[in-house]
Amino acid sequence: TLVAAAAKGAQSQSVEKTLAIRDLAGANGQGYYFLATDRAPAPGEWKYLTQGAVGVGSVLVVFTILTNDGQDDIAAAALDMVRHATLQPPATST
Repeated sequence: TLVAAAAKGAQSQSVEKTLAIRDLAGANGQGYYFLATDRAPAPGEWKYLTQGAVGVGSVLVVFTILTNDGQDDIAAAALDMVRHATLQPPATST
């Protein structure tokens, strides 16, 4: 629901007429994301948006990845980091 609401909000400024919600399954959690292209980015602004949320243990990780042309590898690497996120127990003090 959270990701669908964010996609609906981004849709009015995107090139895409419909923003598909995609599954984001990882070893430690399940989530969703969408991709959008800004219809008219101002100079110095980002053109592409990848946004979503994934549950990692008891934590909901919400993320935004902003890129420009030629940065597909950066977006893919960031999405892969989110996909493989883990929740570590807090360190105990001695």
